[in-house]
Amino acid sequence: MAERRTAACSLRAGGSVSDGWPLAPQLDAGHLTSSNSGWRTRWPEITVACTRCGLCFLYCPDGAIAKEGDGTPRVAPDWCKGCGVCAVECPKGAIEMRDERKGRIER
Repeated sequence: MAERRTAACSLRAGGSVSDGWPLAPQLDAGHLTSSNSGWRTRWPEITVACTRCGLCFLYCPDGAIAKEGDGTPRVAPDWCKGCGVCAVECPKGAIEMRDERKGRIER
């Protein structure tokens, strides 16, 4: 049975990148980027139809939606990636995805 080696094992064993393994940035456990929104093209806009049910807060995969003191959801611009999960899960349809480049609303 052939031995499988990772890129890190190859480098520790004196190998090089020419072994066919691509090098990638190595991050320590717990690394967190400072911003997630650089490539976002759509932005969730919460309308007045919001009933403050909190489903958008619960379903947001990036934790980009926070609840204000009165329960009103607020989207954090640095963390939202524009995936639209919140808009799909909203039972009242109170979240509209706005195209950031053109300003149009996608329903």
